Amino acid sequence: MSYNSLYRAIHSEAKLLGLKEIRVHDLRHSCASMLANAGCDYEQIKAFLGHNDVRVTLNIYTHLYPHKFDDIANKIDKLVNTSVEENKQN
Repeated sequence: MSYNSLYRAIHSEAKLLGLKEIRVHDLRHSCASMLANAGCDYEQIKAFLGHNDVRVTLNIYTHLYPHKFDDIANKIDKLVNTSVEENKQN
């Protein structure tokens, strides 16, 4: 489907349903959000959206991954606790 066809479809359906019109680009952002929430990583989203460089994806969609920092903190905590337990046993 071409950009213009998609734009016309969105415009006519939104008008018919009495909804606020969204931009085609908003669909890309929604898609990226759903992929991030489904657990896809940046490389997968980059490839799906057709970005040439993962930095483009990171610059646009980093805010979709706030839970990743919690994951990292939990992994570090687990590593530290494992090391402490191993040292206690030795």
